[in-house]
Amino acid sequence: MSAESRTVVVVGSGAGGASVAVTLAESGVDVVVLEEGSRVDRRAYGGTAPAALAAFYRHRGMTPIIGRAPVGFVEGCCIGGSTEINSGFWHRAPPQVLSTWAAERALEGIGADDLAPHYEWAEEACEVAVWSRALPSSTEALVRGATALGHRPEIVARAAARCVGTNTCAQGCPTGAKRGMSASLLPRAEALGARVLSDSRVARIVLDGRRAVAVEVRRDGAGAGACIERIAAGAVFVCGGALQTPVLLQASGLRRGIGNSLGIHPMLRVVARFPARIDAHSSVLPLAQVRDLDPDIVLGGAYLSPGHLAVMLADNWRENRAWMSSIGHLAAYYAGVMPKGWGSVRPDRLDRTRARARYDLDDDDLARLRAGFLRLCEILFAAGAVALRPCVHGVGELRDAGEARRWVSHDAPVSAMSLTTVHAFGSCPMDGRPGRGALDGDGRVHGLDNVHVADASALPGSPGVNPQATIMAVARRCAIRYVERIG
Repeated sequence: MSAESRTVVVVGSGAGGASVAVTLAESGVDVVVLEEGSRVDRRAYGGTAPAALAAFYRHRGMTPIIGRAPVGFVEGCCIGGSTEINSGFWHRAPPQVLSTWAAERALEGIGADDLAPHYEWAEEACEVAVWSRALPSSTEALVRGATALGHRPEIVARAAARCVGTNTCAQGCPTGAKRGMSASLLPRAEALGARVLSDSRVARIVLDGRRAVAVEVRRDGAGAGACIERIAAGAVFVCGGALQTPVLLQASGLRRGIGNSLGIHPMLRVVARFPARIDAHSSVLPLAQVRDLDPDIVLGGAYLSPGHLAVMLADNWRENRAWMSSIGHLAAYYAGVMPKGWGSVRPDRLDRTRARARYDLDDDDLARLRAGFLRLCEILFAAGAVALRPCVHGVGELRDAGEARRWVSHDAPVSAMSLTTVHAFGSCPMDGRPGRGALDGDGRVHGLDNVHVADASALPGSPGVNPQATIMAVARRCAIRYVERIG
């Protein structure tokens, strides 16, 4: 085997790709990371929303998941992936979730005890901590209302121990306090010799029998059909995320178990108005979550900036636009659910390089979403909110909990809801049984010897929480198992 062909190609530089890259590099493996997006200059972090959408986001933040209730999906496309633009919220997957995955997917080595050292590694790398100062007003409001109604809200840990509350998570953290991959793992990997190449879209994995031998790369600026480089590979780790990974595998001629089991955590947001200034737009987003209402429902705080506020008010702009001048009194929150169903991912018919995702919420999902949203409204009114504006077309200002209950009881059409998600997973799930799922228990594509997946798409199901911690833990485990196999 030539020296060149011993190179491991890692596709994607987000939570999964960065974890794989640094783990392999620490073991002396020659690694090249190929990232479709650009390397954003650190001086551009924390800039305006329009500039951030162009620099950090795939399709400028507009990736629809079509279905009975269209869902707006947001993901990063830059060095560091979505870790550059997320909130940094951090959860380990609940032990019962990991046990269920192990039992239902015939997987070994993914229990809470098995993954604990990998979670600890990721938490140290990302400087995970719980906010220890006075709570921001938007957080305190959610805690106050939830506690008044008998809930036990929790302050969520974040990968941002040194956060100073600039409220620019979605535009890239200008202080580096939020430890996205560009500020944490990728510099470590590069210091160990890994090459991290931006503006490099992998169009296809070249297969020879059961093995990948190369990847075809299209550089930024080349024509859509122009393959300008082939990179030889001793192994490939695909870490492009829940939508991009199945599209790449399908473009490479792989089909079995791929792109048939997309999962998401859909959210319905609401803007709350308080009588006193709350200044959520100039502080860190609300840090509390309520999880004791139902195992499949979570209530929490949403990011708020003038641009995000305009989008949330746009469903009923004529009636809502006056609220723009009262931004200091406003905060945004959401109700989210963990649906039981699965969607699909396929290449778009008109542009085979783009993902076309579909997900249909069923009646039970919608019932839980409505129940969670009603409880969120009740909590916010208990916290002192004087009015709410839900992100639902045709639904105006809600002035008390009774109006919220009447709206929910009338079962407003789901097509009117402006649902969003930042969590997608499971589109190429691990399953220990050949012929089921897309991957084996080590993340290898079934039927192939050296093609692996180590990102959100590999998760066997919904983690029920923010998936970044579990993506990193599973990715590191898969990379270590690879090193063990090759000796």
